[in-house]
Amino acid sequence: MTAVRLWLVAILALAGWPAGPAQAAATMITGVTLVVAPSELQVTVAASGPVRYHAVDLNPRWIVVDVEGAQLGMSGAPEPIRRGPIEDVRVSQHTPGVVRVIVALSRPTTYRLSASPEGSAVVIGIPAAAGPSPAPSGLAQGIPGAPGPSRSITLKVRDMEIIDVLAALAKLAHANIVTDATVRGRITVQLTGVTLEEALRFILEPNDLGSVTVGSTIIVGRKDRVVQPVIRRYPLVNIAGKDLVTTILPVAGLKREQVSVDEANNAIFVNATEPDHAKIAALIAQVDLPSELTTTRVITPNYIDAGVFLDLLGARLPDAVVKTAKVNKTANTVVLTGTAAQMRLVDALLSEVDTAAPQVMIEASVAEVPSEVVTNLGVAWQTATTFTINSTGPQSPSGQLAVSVSSPAITAVLNTLFQENKARLLANPRLAVRDGETARLTVGDKIPFQIINAQGVPSIVILDAGVKLEITPHVNKDGYITMRLHPEVSQIATAPSPGVPPTISTREADSSLIVKDGTSIILAGLIQKNETRTTVKVPLLGDIPILGWLFKTESTDTRNNEVVFVITPHILAKNG
Repeated sequence: MTAVRLWLVAILALAGWPAGPAQAAATMITGVTLVVAPSELQVTVAASGPVRYHAVDLNPRWIVVDVEGAQLGMSGAPEPIRRGPIEDVRVSQHTPGVVRVIVALSRPTTYRLSASPEGSAVVIGIPAAAGPSPAPSGLAQGIPGAPGPSRSITLKVRDMEIIDVLAALAKLAHANIVTDATVRGRITVQLTGVTLEEALRFILEPNDLGSVTVGSTIIVGRKDRVVQPVIRRYPLVNIAGKDLVTTILPVAGLKREQVSVDEANNAIFVNATEPDHAKIAALIAQVDLPSELTTTRVITPNYIDAGVFLDLLGARLPDAVVKTAKVNKTANTVVLTGTAAQMRLVDALLSEVDTAAPQVMIEASVAEVPSEVVTNLGVAWQTATTFTINSTGPQSPSGQLAVSVSSPAITAVLNTLFQENKARLLANPRLAVRDGETARLTVGDKIPFQIINAQGVPSIVILDAGVKLEITPHVNKDGYITMRLHPEVSQIATAPSPGVPPTISTREADSSLIVKDGTSIILAGLIQKNETRTTVKVPLLGDIPILGWLFKTESTDTRNNEVVFVITPHILAKNG
């Protein structure tokens, strides 16, 4: 058995000994070890406290690191280190406040210089590819003669924190030692040729501390808080043991070495503490369940769109179920595969959303009324809701759209105007529309004209002119109806000429109001300007050039007409 001798000396001021400032601030260099990591060789220079260091460029085949504010606290020379490109490691007190570490190389190579996570060691990382393959993994991997559980350890410290002594012991034995918050106090230790287990017992028992090994990690804490792990067998019924170990048990924080699988009997053995066993038992109870049989059903909504219904299901069912569903738009069906519990969720949602939407019957009258007789309708436009009209076209007047609630008297006046030919009824349709959908009414002309493209090829283009009305009703729970209205009036502003299309003037507006079922709405304010030219002449004499003006007269009659919409919504009763 090879003894690894590494003296860790923490020189602290003894009672009554004077200490200068430089001595109080010095960090002790306590040892040098080599760790073989998967990708690099790590030369670790351990210290008793935080380290400050920098690299010195002296020779391409040397890695030189100076540790500042440090004193050499090692007793004797370090164990020889020779592996891969590393030929030797030397440590010396370069100056009174600087410890120099020289790593001699067989050939120049790159390296990495960093501090350990706790900041009390300098790590020199040299690529492992530069040397031979690493030795098989183990507790004492990488250093010939490195101490392990059965190797002898020599450790001498004086008045050092227990947690620092355990950290030094972990580095010597290449072991994982974790301490909890209860580990505190200072000790003096002098051990020669002991194993790791013996060193732990000699250090922990006098200080009322204990340890427990979980996998490859030693946990140190107060005796009453350290719980010894126990091995327990868990038989499985519905899930394979290997699947449980690889996919589920890591959730409980277990390591692979704590679990073994009995595939022949579909069981697992777990080495863990009682609190961990409680977590494992609860986890297995949740996942070791009989799998539910799945069924495939064709869901046929009566009213809601099948694609919309599938989107709503996404909030209630797993993605795996929704993504495999198929929608048949022609038949308005959804094909779903899921468990019985998932199908119950589908049925519950279908009963909530697949209901008949209310329908609204819209009676619409579109009339052209001279502006001078509009006031006969008896509507107080001053108090009506007004909306700015969007107007396009060079001759289109702009104004405001007035919206008012009608009355039977206004309807009677309109009928009288129709009978006296003072108003012209352009359209009087009855439209049924579902709640939230848009009904469209168009009364007008299609105007064809010819255009010639750059290649000289003629073609016919059709333009629409006339009256358009879009109505979108929404039935509220209180029986009232929210009406969204979009009227549009367009007419020819300039006639077409060869190769030049006509100009269309357009007036449109948007409005929204809430009315009671059966109440009429009047929209007015969309003005149309009509010009009529009349010529009166003496036959033959009126056609004589120049002199003909003496025998004829011409007059122009300009009239402004308003397009008036009378809209009456009725909520239709549901069938059945």
